[in-house]
Parts: sequence; structure tokens; C-alpha cells
Amino acid sequence: MIPIERQTPLFILSGLTAAIASVISFVGILNNQIYLPFTPEELLPGVISQDIISLVASLGLLVCLVAIRRGAHRAWTVWLGLTGYFFMHMPSTHLTQFIIASFFAISLLSD
Repeated sequence: MIPIERQTPLFILSGLTAAIASVISFVGILNNQIYLPFTPEELLPGVISQDIISLVASLGLLVCLVAIRRGAHRAWTVWLGLTGYFFMHMPSTHLTQFIIASFFAISLLSD
């Protein structure tokens, strides 16, 4: 288990990941035309379904953070799975690479 004093950076980065993913997913659900320059029109249903799943996962990540703060140690397993989902499905941007590097740095510093 990660000591309480080292959980704060993880919670900040997880909260940022969930917030960014929920906003991006919500915009993608409301305006699926933003994908047309990059995605063929016949693949739009798959993109929209991924946005829906990402929106649910981001809300789940926020719920995990609250549960961990309340002492539910099993929520760490769900947190790890949802964090892995976002790292696998987020586009490779500088922000994503920064978040991934931050998570790895923090995990190396924790006992």
C-alpha cells in the first residue's frame, strides 16, 4: 500500500486524467463531427462507443479516488485498471506522456 503522504500526487494526477478524459469524451459524444478529418465516416459508431466507455471510466476513476480516501483498499485495484485503460487509449500527446512519466516517477519514489 502507498503511504498516505505519497498518495496526494497520485490523486492529483488521477483527478486531472479523469477530468481531461471526461471533458474530451463528452465533447466527442456531443459533436462527433470533430472526428471526421481523422476517421472514416463508417467508423464513427466505434469512436462514439469508445467515448462513452471513456466517460464511464473517468467517472469510475473519480469514484475510486473517493473510495480510496475513505479507506477502501480494494479500490486500488480498480484504480490501477482504470488508469491503465486511459494510458492505453489516450492519444500520444505531450500531456499524456507527461502524466505517464509522472506516474512512473511517483511509483519509483514510493516504498
